[in-house]
Amino acid sequence: MSTSTFLVRDADTGRMVGLFCARRSNDLFCLLDERVDPFGCEYLELRAGEGVFVDPEGLTPTGARPPAAPDAGDRWRTLDLSGFTTDAR
Repeated sequence: MSTSTFLVRDADTGRMVGLFCARRSNDLFCLLDERVDPFGCEYLELRAGEGVFVDPEGLTPTGARPPAAPDAGDRWRTLDLSGFTTDAR
């Protein structure tokens, strides 16, 4: 099973939450649930040739803007996990 890389941001503020690797949306949910409300986040699955720039110290992302791909702005999604609860871990 392959792993996907996701750029995750807060759905209300657009502030970047982080960059995560997960095999399934349930795995991404569990990773996010450690620190934030997964239902309050949007994610962008990165494709080959896309990436994220960080500041020189490598500590904070330069912004929560999507990669430069022409359609990246339309690819932000919320987790579709109807019926999934944290009890299912």
